[in-house]
Amino acid sequence: MCGIIGVFHREQPILESDRERMRQVLEKFAYRGPDGHGIWKTDRVLLGHRRLSIIDLSSAGAQPFVDEKLGLVVTYNGEIYNFQEIRSRLVSAGYSFHSQSDTEVILYAYDHYGIDFLKHLQGMFAFCLFDQKRNVAILARDPAGEKPLYYYLDSGQLIVSSEIKTFHAFSEIDLTIDLESVKAFFALQYIPGPHTVYSHVRKLTPGRVLEISLDHWQVWESSFWSFGNSRVASSAPEEVDALLSQSVRQRLIADVEVGLLLSGGIDSALLASYAHRNGSKLRVFTASFEEKDLDELKYARQVADFLGLQQIVIEGGQITPEIFDDVIFHGDELLGDPACVPTFLLSREVSKHVKVILSGEGADELFWGYSSYRHERIWHRLSWLRGIFTKIPGFQSIVSASEISAQIPAGLTRLGKLLAANYDIGASRWTSVFADHTLKSLIPSAHNINQVPRLQEMEQRIDRLGKYMDPLSASLSGDLLYWLTDDLLMKVDRMTMAHGVEARAPYLDPQLILKALALPAKYKLQGQVGKVLLRELVESHFPGEVGRSLAWREKHGFEVPVSSWLRHHLRECVEDRLSATKLARSGVLDVDFVLELKKNFFSSQTDTPLRRKMWMILCFQTWYEIYEAGFGFRHGLSGN
Repeated sequence: MCGIIGVFHREQPILESDRERMRQVLEKFAYRGPDGHGIWKTDRVLLGHRRLSIIDLSSAGAQPFVDEKLGLVVTYNGEIYNFQEIRSRLVSAGYSFHSQSDTEVILYAYDHYGIDFLKHLQGMFAFCLFDQKRNVAILARDPAGEKPLYYYLDSGQLIVSSEIKTFHAFSEIDLTIDLESVKAFFALQYIPGPHTVYSHVRKLTPGRVLEISLDHWQVWESSFWSFGNSRVASSAPEEVDALLSQSVRQRLIADVEVGLLLSGGIDSALLASYAHRNGSKLRVFTASFEEKDLDELKYARQVADFLGLQQIVIEGGQITPEIFDDVIFHGDELLGDPACVPTFLLSREVSKHVKVILSGEGADELFWGYSSYRHERIWHRLSWLRGIFTKIPGFQSIVSASEISAQIPAGLTRLGKLLAANYDIGASRWTSVFADHTLKSLIPSAHNINQVPRLQEMEQRIDRLGKYMDPLSASLSGDLLYWLTDDLLMKVDRMTMAHGVEARAPYLDPQLILKALALPAKYKLQGQVGKVLLRELVESHFPGEVGRSLAWREKHGFEVPVSSWLRHHLRECVEDRLSATKLARSGVLDVDFVLELKKNFFSSQTDTPLRRKMWMILCFQTWYEIYEAGFGFRHGLSGN
């Protein structure tokens, strides 16, 4: 796992000042790769890299990785889990390797297979490859979107980076805030790709490749993997079981110790069992929280004891204003997921023990584990009501007014949002924050005041999934496209890499994703029980009472104490950053609307739905202050 950055000029030469600026950016970028850095340049190309050494710890694995004879160079972030298999095929084809790294495999695979080499890679990756002979830059991102990749392209230059904050080092580019994406953030708590918080910066969507001709400054974008062009006809539980075992085995490959985040839930319990069956005695890490409704220590201990694994218990920690600011900084883009805080704190402690950690992202989305998925199944039978209620004069205004009231019960607020929504955004409707029609009151400065184009795009994309699967499956698969990629995986990447920790997600193997999508619904959801197949696998892996206890207990939702944080630990931050003066200075949010919401939140003694809205507004205002300061990248950086 690493951090990458690239600069390509169409005509203007790379100057020494550009190189010095790159060096300074890599210094500030060090948390993504504390083990080293490298810079490579030609007349018009400058590539940089921060290294977190996982495979081939020697200098032979350093990046940017160059093959002068082939005229290829790459700066790369991620892991190719089947690199040894590909390497063997390439050796048979006559290639000679000079390192033990997976990075070298990327270069030779490209040389051998052409752009189709991407279809051979199994792993998580984001990279920028430069083919000097063709004078073409190639950007690619893995199928699930585990690794981030952002780019800025205008008529004279292309800039690529693992994190969007680094674009602040380039004062010559336009980093105007995209208000349409800000609206989407307040609706979803994240920004759906390929859009970003900046109007002129894009994020490459998962499974996509971008080729840029530096001779003609032409761009070609295509898909090398997607639900549609990679579907499988059928699937059976035995195939899922075998693929999970294989996926865990591949993700244990490393030249450093690999650990496991063991929560006590069925997802991580299964990963621990597969790792144990593959002969690994990996250490497991469990967070312990003071809040009893968050703590699953006893279940995690059952798993560790049953498998004979060393368990390290980590105190969940407490939020402080300083930690909150660090989380917003490392969140990079706008990200309103409160679980970023415990993930950040846990990663900080894990980094004292291991560099690589396995985690269970993707299991809920693939095997229908969220309780909201049961709600979605019911909603599909009643959604016709939305067409009736949206036509009732004044109904949306009533729902919007209820959104800032502390007196309306959460369930009634949610029902109102469902019935009044302008856009059908699939399973995302259950995690939405502000109703789409309320955004015009919150952000009156947006041009499309009565529309939310980003949600409209989501609606259209989910509708297209209906060509390949039934309506309910399409709706739930929307979470794979957006919630997983733009919220959960972004959270995991930023919060772990803030401390130089690489997170690997075995459930997100591309073959496993396709097999899970092809499973009959009965293996995923029966009555009120989700993740049926995974529960059955847990019961078979942990015989007796332990297995029954782990497999069939109710899913433990992870609800962080946002209301308490806002009322106590972050109260001064709230009063300062949500003051009339600072709200007016940012000029994005309606001052009166926010102040009324804040007054209603603090006047209520009970926990209300307003806590999420308050949290989102505080996240935005804090992010905006860091944005105004250039994320610390503009001050003291030389360059044009």
